[in-house]
Amino acid sequence: MINQIYVREITIPAKLPKVLNQMHDLFGVTDPQKSIRCGTQVDLLALEHPMVMGWLRGVARGELIGAWSNRVANGGGHVRHKHPRGGRSNVVYVTTPEAGSGHLVFYDAAHRPVRRVVPRAGMVVSFPCSLEHATTRYKGDTPRLAVAFDTR
Repeated sequence: MINQIYVREITIPAKLPKVLNQMHDLFGVTDPQKSIRCGTQVDLLALEHPMVMGWLRGVARGELIGAWSNRVANGGGHVRHKHPRGGRSNVVYVTTPEAGSGHLVFYDAAHRPVRRVVPRAGMVVSFPCSLEHATTRYKGDTPRLAVAFDTR
């Protein structure tokens, strides 16, 4: 499945970071049942913000079955996990204030790290939902924003 990881670049709308930060300030949750640590998550499908969803539908290749934004603070990241439904998982890095930290790491069936992606703003990473992944700790004074979504 490692050969099914695809990376592409897109343009991030200038207003998107501000809108997502406002959504996190108002609706962001920290749930110990989720993979995120030292950060908040916002369910984008539940909020259905017109600008965000219009942009997201243009980025997604397939039917959206889940979409959320992650805002990760200094020292935060995502523990190893996979997505139980869908065909493909995707992450769009909206802001990456500190380069070289918070790498996206993929694991093989024996739970060994086999690929690492260094995030940058405008990067879209797409991979099978069943592929286990995590991030290394993010180190930065300004939180990092990403939008993740699953498609089928």
